Amino acid sequence: MGKNNNNNKLIDGGLLILRIGIGVMFIFHGWPKVCAGAQMWESLGKAVSSSLMMITMAVAATMHLKAGDGLQTAAHSIELGIVFFSLIFIGAGEFRLSGVFKKMQKKAPKKSG
Repeated sequence: MGKNNNNNKLIDGGLLILRIGIGVMFIFHGWPKVCAGAQMWESLGKAVSSSLMMITMAVAATMHLKAGDGLQTAAHSIELGIVFFSLIFIGAGEFRLSGVFKKMQKKAPKKSG
């Protein structure tokens, strides 16, 4: 049982590294676009699901291929689409923000009403 538990921790840690790394790069890549048209982004604070990100990458790859940019240029979008597609099935793992928020809610004192 200890070996399986260690394997689960490695998987959860790997998922955390994947999400942080991809998230940082998306912020780096997308921040100039957000700043250029921030008025349109009223729901920026809402979580974006992996399925929507996968669709976004599919559209990006299609646009590159239609423009004649070739597979070399579209490869990054295709790779990220595969990552997001896999995350639909894998999920976030143990280390996720919703888990942190749930722990915070449990520790918060109950309001008497």
